[in-house]
Amino acid sequence: MADPEVFRARVASAIAQDAWVVDGNYTGVGARDLVWARADTIIWLDYSLWRCLRRLVPRIVERIRDQEELWPGTGDRESIGNAVFAKDPLVWFAIRTHRGRRRRTVDALARPEFAHLEVHRFRRPVETERWLSRI
Repeated sequence: MADPEVFRARVASAIAQDAWVVDGNYTGVGARDLVWARADTIIWLDYSLWRCLRRLVPRIVERIRDQEELWPGTGDRESIGNAVFAKDPLVWFAIRTHRGRRRRTVDALARPEFAHLEVHRFRRPVETERWLSRI
């Protein structure tokens, strides 16, 4: 994990280009302000906690089984230990943070400095698929 200053500098460099796509909002490292200020469109997959968990658990099981690196070049791999017994296992993290992340995103999108954003908020995959088929 890069220091926050290094990470912000990397993000700033990446989004200095004319066209780019960023996955995630990086609120924990404080880069969302950089990204959203330069973005023109937000695609928000605001799926229910139940749907997120139904997708997350099989991905965790698959990563444990296949032992693929989580991030290429890091050597980090999913294990039963970190999936279940870690300080903040991913499933519990998703349950614990889902509602608050949704509320903070709504609040952030209401701020005047982000009024320029075109926001596409999808609550179900069928909505996302329908929108994607039209673009």
